Amino acid sequence: MKYAYGSKKFIKTIRKLYGKVSVLKDLTDVFKIPRGSILYVDLPLRVAAKIKLKAPWITVRTWAVEIEDVELLQLDAYGLIYDIAKHGTCVVYVPDATVRRALKSFPTYAKLPISFEESCQPTYPCSYLDWTRSFEEFIYNTFYYERPASIEPRGRYIIPTSTTTYMLPEMSEVKWTEDKCTAIGTPYFSVDWDYYIDYPLGLLPEELAEQLKDGRLKFQKAVPKLKTY
Repeated sequence: MKYAYGSKKFIKTIRKLYGKVSVLKDLTDVFKIPRGSILYVDLPLRVAAKIKLKAPWITVRTWAVEIEDVELLQLDAYGLIYDIAKHGTCVVYVPDATVRRALKSFPTYAKLPISFEESCQPTYPCSYLDWTRSFEEFIYNTFYYERPASIEPRGRYIIPTSTTTYMLPEMSEVKWTEDKCTAIGTPYFSVDWDYYIDYPLGLLPEELAEQLKDGRLKFQKAVPKLKTY
């Protein structure tokens, strides 16, 4: 069976292409979809990936791709900050005050243009910044010297030969985004997350920071495996 979730225009297009399609009124209804069914969604890829993660028995497709599988990467706080610097936006939406305060306690936070905020604000992809030697040296030192010896680094980072510091690019090169921040979710705050962390209720920010620093708690990132159809 075929199902669809999205705008009226999207539903109309899917029906034109694939014939009879049942419409979902709410995403929680995915749990009622029979095994082997196809769900077409007019949603960002990261949201579609989480649908597949929660309901692996169905086929999930967006406008252009099908999500074959979803891998959950485990990132410690150092890996999280590095991943945001390379793939996220420089404003990070963290509605959970405990997580926000814990991340701000990391030395990395004070030395990079990454901002952990209570609300989403206009921002730009951090990848637009000119990450050069000073930044890479700092990341290298963070991964190999600040990180506890018990935590294995995820990979080796090559330091470029440039000696300039990082800087904002020209305004014309920056892709500003409205209300599309990189987001960190928790069980206690509903948020369309890029990264997710589960921690015991009642944990103080200082306690969470310690557990993050020694690798006892990690963040999850859903990475979809895609194919065209």
